[in-house]
Amino acid sequence: MTLTKLELARQIAARYAEIPLVRAVAVSGSTASQAAEPGSDIDMYVYVERAIPLDQRMIAAQPYNPDAEFDLQLFETTDNYVNAETGYPLDVLFRWVSWTEGEMARIFDEPVGWLGYTTSVWYNIKIALPLFDRDGWFAGIQAKAKQPYPEALRRAIIEKNTLVARRTMFSYMQQIEKAVKRGDLVSVNHRIAALLASYFDILFALNRQPNPGEKRLISFAETLCPLRPEQMRTDIEAVLRLGGTGDPATTAAAQHLLDQLNPLLTAEGFTAV
Repeated sequence: MTLTKLELARQIAARYAEIPLVRAVAVSGSTASQAAEPGSDIDMYVYVERAIPLDQRMIAAQPYNPDAEFDLQLFETTDNYVNAETGYPLDVLFRWVSWTEGEMARIFDEPVGWLGYTTSVWYNIKIALPLFDRDGWFAGIQAKAKQPYPEALRRAIIEKNTLVARRTMFSYMQQIEKAVKRGDLVSVNHRIAALLASYFDILFALNRQPNPGEKRLISFAETLCPLRPEQMRTDIEAVLRLGGTGDPATTAAAQHLLDQLNPLLTAEGFTAV
């Protein structure tokens, strides 16, 4: 009988648990939320005190397909492979315990806003399903992640992202307008992506919800954000369709998208974007 993705994750987590440097193992993403589709990866997070020797990680991953990619250093240290017995793809990220603790401190103890995705790690930890927890460390981190949304963080995120979206001299909106005028499609789409990252950071913060990350953001916003523009999906899709064409209407569509946030922002006591 074929294992489920969660069953396979538990088996592999038990192997990582045999490595003394591993403090905890968890799955997050669609596997943890039970929203996985047939082609979804298993997003596994291995929390370590320091780097694990590559040969130990390769042993824990067996059996894997010949195209496995070990020790990728792109965003975080990652091993990507397909389990040879089930065909399930795994995305295994190795996170240092000290870095994770610093991220939680940035959220709850000394709130700092970023330009997009400020609270994505928080969301990732909050929804994670623990598979191994050597001494209760992950339980403590997850308990912290389930605290109420800090108001100071909410204000920091909204202030920073509304500023860069349209309230400063070289805002994303100003850059989009200039890129459209010069017919620079790469720049138009680059700045639209940045604008949308800030848009969602504002929206999730406004609703006191951690940002789910990069996937299914419109659907997440429709589910998690009662405070949202009525035509949010339509307005976002209009900007995306126009942005790939260079149509001068792109600028007006992006302006309209931001305009629809203003009644929500001012009702909550924030400066309009």
